[in-house]
Amino acid sequence: MKKSIFMAVLLAAALTALPVFASAAEWTPELPSAEAEVQGEAGEGALEGEESPDGPAPADGPAESAEPSASPEPAPTSEPEPTPEPDPTPEPEAPMVPGLEREEHRVYLRGSGDLVRPDGQLTRGEAACMIYSLLEYEPERNGGAAFSDVSPSAWYGPQVLALAEMGALRGYEDGSFQPGGNITRSEFVAVLSRFFEPIADAPDQFSDVGEDCWARREVNAAGVRGWVNGYSDGSFQPDKHIARAEAVAILNRVLGRTPDKTKLDEDGKVLLFLDLPFQHWAYYELMEAALEHGHLEPATWAWYAVPAAAHKPGYHLSGGELYLVDEYGSWVRNQADGLLYFGDDGRYTTGDALLDRRLSAIVRTYAVEGDGLWENFHRLHLYVASHYGYRAGSYLEDGQTGWEEELALEMTGSGRGNCYRFAALETMLARKMGFQAQGVSGEIDTGNGFVPHGWTEIEADGRGYFCDVEIQYVQPDWDLFMKTYGEVDSRYRVGGIERR
Repeated sequence: MKKSIFMAVLLAAALTALPVFASAAEWTPELPSAEAEVQGEAGEGALEGEESPDGPAPADGPAESAEPSASPEPAPTSEPEPTPEPDPTPEPEAPMVPGLEREEHRVYLRGSGDLVRPDGQLTRGEAACMIYSLLEYEPERNGGAAFSDVSPSAWYGPQVLALAEMGALRGYEDGSFQPGGNITRSEFVAVLSRFFEPIADAPDQFSDVGEDCWARREVNAAGVRGWVNGYSDGSFQPDKHIARAEAVAILNRVLGRTPDKTKLDEDGKVLLFLDLPFQHWAYYELMEAALEHGHLEPATWAWYAVPAAAHKPGYHLSGGELYLVDEYGSWVRNQADGLLYFGDDGRYTTGDALLDRRLSAIVRTYAVEGDGLWENFHRLHLYVASHYGYRAGSYLEDGQTGWEEELALEMTGSGRGNCYRFAALETMLARKMGFQAQGVSGEIDTGNGFVPHGWTEIEADGRGYFCDVEIQYVQPDWDLFMKTYGEVDSRYRVGGIERR
């Protein structure tokens, strides 16, 4: 490093009024707001009495939905969905055969990649696969059913066509089934009703299900049976697309299955899906559908088994959060791994809720899920070097430790700070990426003698590295990311002992 360049660094540190960065008000939009950070956990459904983003709170209790144990769903069609028409065929006098299995509590929800998307919408193809998996036995096929848009070789094809042969699925007047389209509440209830004795004269149950509703009989029968309770304003919203968690909750009622909340709570709950928080209104319903278990009574489990995570052992980034899978395939909870601590929800936590939210917002904005943690940390290193500004601040003592969380909180709040605050934020972001990182308060010499300075040290792959984001902020063309001390001209020391 040239002496003239380092003198510029020292000069910047000495001038507290140097306008090297925008004001805090100008800076704020660059960092996702701590108060507006996306949590990704609000449900489309809610418990009775709670507000729902989609309208009145459903009184159906735990709502619905699950992921069929099939291939990923196809993208919904861009064409407008045809309006369902009343089927001209009269309801059968007897329910569909085979019926739905109600004695054996089968697993019918498996998610994908440790995610279940509880508040996402359920497609018709997925609904067919889910219902088919719950049949008492595999029906005989004669190959008589066909839809213009369903291939027998599609991942949902055999299930859709088998249910159609039984009469459970009837499609649209134009001969299509639209497997990638989202299924509505009335469509879902109508299909399930065909497995049970019809209730011909069920009284109206909901304010918006009248003579103009093609599924009036089925919806009213479902209300009488207690499958659905509707919304707090008395409506059912028959044409609303059903949420995945809502579908599961309805299915559990249809099957007479009730989760053992007491056992799950006593055991500390199960972290099965990363996008299903324990506080989600349908958490227990989804556990009933997703966990293999033996039941003594509908709401009493004798035992249950937790499947291994789909992710391999190691650190994983999901939804802006860091998780850890242990060697046995379980998510690490309420446990430290070196300098990293994973809370009850399995997420890495700094111990400060506000700092956690701010770090998560940064990661969701600038990291790329699916890329390696090293690559994402490099992105975050460059983000800090280019989006934060310098402001003189207090110096730390040589060798002082335990300051990273506090100073990182200051830096994310103001957007400006000195070398220690730069190092603090980089240290916390490194931990967020699964690195054993700590801030270092010592001295640096680039040719003009040692001066106080802060930076980050990291242990990775059995080697020691350092990052100096504040120097890289002043000199963007320098590469001070994950370097070893022997790779650079500057010298670093702590307590009078030089780092080598």
